[in-house]
Amino acid sequence: MPKVSHEQALAEMESVLGMVRANADRLPPLALQVADKLEAIIAEFKAARIEQQDLLAKRILKTEEIMSLIAQGNRAARDLRAFVILALGTRHPLLKQFGIGIRGRRRRKARKVSVPTARPSAARLEPVEPALEPFAGSPDDLQAAAEGA
Repeated sequence: MPKVSHEQALAEMESVLGMVRANADRLPPLALQVADKLEAIIAEFKAARIEQQDLLAKRILKTEEIMSLIAQGNRAARDLRAFVILALGTRHPLLKQFGIGIRGRRRRKARKVSVPTARPSAARLEPVEPALEPFAGSPDDLQAAAEGA
């Protein structure tokens, strides 16, 4: 059965009822009795829809009331816990029964000591090849040196 909205179902029932009423002289008396029953069902349907909408509005209002009561209850519980802490102190063992964690001593966190990374000193570095000295001669001497090497 395909899904049909309430409004579509109501419109379909009312159209069938209207067609039966318009053609009442052509239909047998049994069809008119079923039409009367359909009319009663339509009236009951409309009353149920009105009640459903009223209950929906009441449900929304009641939900808002419940949410307000929850907020008030949470505030009152928080205040009571504060009074319990004031009366018993922050380290009393009964605090756990009230859902309050016992506060212990603060522990100092160990400071992180940064270890300097060991850099190789310049004295320990040995060059892989001896560095070439800049050529101080003429261009002809540079070309002869390149051909000779």
